[in-house]
Amino acid sequence: MSAAPDSAPPAPRTGRWPLAVPLAALVVAGAWRAFGLLGFGTDAHLIRVLVAFGAALACALVVVSRARRAARLLALLAALGGAAAAWWFVPGYNGAPSLADASAQCAELRAEFARPLLDDPERGRAAASKHFVLETHYPRLAIDVTAARAKWVQTAVRTLTQQWEELSAHDVAGARALIARGERLPSDWTDASRKLAIPRREWTERAVAACAEDLRAVPPGDWDGFARAAPARVGLCEMFDLPILADAETDWVNRTARAELEKTPLAGSEHWAGIERRLLDLGTLATGDARFSAARLTLFDRAHEAAQRAATKHIEAREYDAAFALARAHAVRWNATAALFGEKETQKLDKLRDACAVLARFAEIAGPPDEPAPPPRAKP
Repeated sequence: MSAAPDSAPPAPRTGRWPLAVPLAALVVAGAWRAFGLLGFGTDAHLIRVLVAFGAALACALVVVSRARRAARLLALLAALGGAAAAWWFVPGYNGAPSLADASAQCAELRAEFARPLLDDPERGRAAASKHFVLETHYPRLAIDVTAARAKWVQTAVRTLTQQWEELSAHDVAGARALIARGERLPSDWTDASRKLAIPRREWTERAVAACAEDLRAVPPGDWDGFARAAPARVGLCEMFDLPILADAETDWVNRTARAELEKTPLAGSEHWAGIERRLLDLGTLATGDARFSAARLTLFDRAHEAAQRAATKHIEAREYDAAFALARAHAVRWNATAALFGEKETQKLDKLRDACAVLARFAEIAGPPDEPAPPPRAKP
């Protein structure tokens, strides 16, 4: 009868894997779930999973062996601790931070998003950039941070909206400052830009109406009043495309031209030329050569009528050279303006000049008029 062996032979190494692998997977799943229950999210990255699984598997091989019970218990605790440490400290791929670093960033961002965004927009943009990275790699961990960020931006939007509503319609500098503050909001927050566009558009409408009303209040011919109202119009158009203000300027110019026509209906051509020069020298939003075309056409017609009257007087007085000189100077002065309105207007200048030129030529050929014969002598 043979003696019983002191101890059973150890199990072959290959026989431990079928038990160790599920046990390691169970340990990793437990660590994943435990961190989720503790409020650290359930975001997983392949490299973290593999490292945690490797640490747990190394210890699980001891757990499923026939080592002493104490050693197997210590190996199980080591498996749990190794998986937890790997899950906490190992960074992810593509720049993902470790869960420990991500958790610290969450705490920093919560504190940052509790500060008013508009107090330090540059710092706010930096915080928004950090949040973007965090949300990309740990979306579940960052849920409450994302909500805090949304509230943070919404508070800034409400503040800017109130400031737009309280801003004076004449405060162009204040509007420019508010636009700059709005542009410093996080660039990826399109909803904020959409919401801020509403009060900005409403203020623009109020500002345009105020500028147009100010210009309508300037009496026709009050050139200094027009110049005083110009900075507000120019400032608005530097920020926005506002053709309505150019229309308001054109309306004032037309009113001024009509007022001049009523005040001095029989003025000479040079008077109307001076009015046109003043119109063109105005600091206006319109800058093209054809600006204020309606008013300038009216001035041209009145100037041409005046030139015709003056030339007729010279002709009636047989001052043909003077008539031609006047017609030629008139054509030179008004040719650029007439060209804006087509051939019909330029022909008016040509006809007057050519008619006076023909008369002056005929007078030159005919020579000076004969002196009248002296009266007959009285008989003695």
